[in-house]
Amino acid sequence: MMVFTTRDVILMDTQRPGDTHPLERERIHFLLLDDALRGLEDIAADRTEDADTALSRLQQQRTEKPSDRKRG
Repeated sequence: MMVFTTRDVILMDTQRPGDTHPLERERIHFLLLDDALRGLEDIAADRTEDADTALSRLQQQRTEKPSDRKRG
């Protein structure tokens, strides 16, 4: 299996502003593949959570005062 990391270099050239450099597009693809790989590793390691439960937990954390949050 080939594993790509997010340690890529962004090259700039004289293209018009807003044009995406081909290497930047490739970097984006590698980042997406890296995220997918980490997601699959989380599934394999049973580090998943129901979406409704996760959203409820995140919303609860946003409404708590910083001093009320659990430290960990």
